[in-house]
Amino acid sequence: GPVLAKVNAGNVEYSLRAFPLGGFVGFPDDDPDSDIPPDDADLLKNRPILDRVLVISVGIVANALFTYLIIFTQVLSVGLPVQEPLPGVRVPEVSADSPTARYGILPGDVILGIDGLLSPPSVPDLVNLIKGNPNRGVAFTVERGWQPLPITVVPDATPDGTRRIGVQ
Repeated sequence: GPVLAKVNAGNVEYSLRAFPLGGFVGFPDDDPDSDIPPDDADLLKNRPILDRVLVISVGIVANALFTYLIIFTQVLSVGLPVQEPLPGVRVPEVSADSPTARYGILPGDVILGIDGLLSPPSVPDLVNLIKGNPNRGVAFTVERGWQPLPITVVPDATPDGTRRIGVQ
């Protein structure tokens, strides 16, 4: 972008641009219109290899440090998102005409317990219990609006013989 401010110090030109999207280094070696003689010892191509590696690497490191500084500042000022684990399993979606819909489990409900046990279940626990209980109801303790509700759901049989309750 356009130059807002420019300072020359020690044969180095520093500038602040209107769109400071990053840093860059321009070498007179690459400028065909440069009035610097090609054998000048200060040209990058005439410097020892270690000097050239350092000059190019420092620009990359400076951009990386600037990026980390911006991220660090954002984390300090805004913070990191924290997802607090819920006890139990939240019901994200209920299929229409499924056992959960028929027996009254709604999207957003949280299943706190299974068959009278009030230990927070995991998704695999629920799946195994439903598949392993053919032809009998599964008693859920469901939290809705901070109120625990007992709901018993009888799983439907699928064509392959497994059971399902219709929760996605």
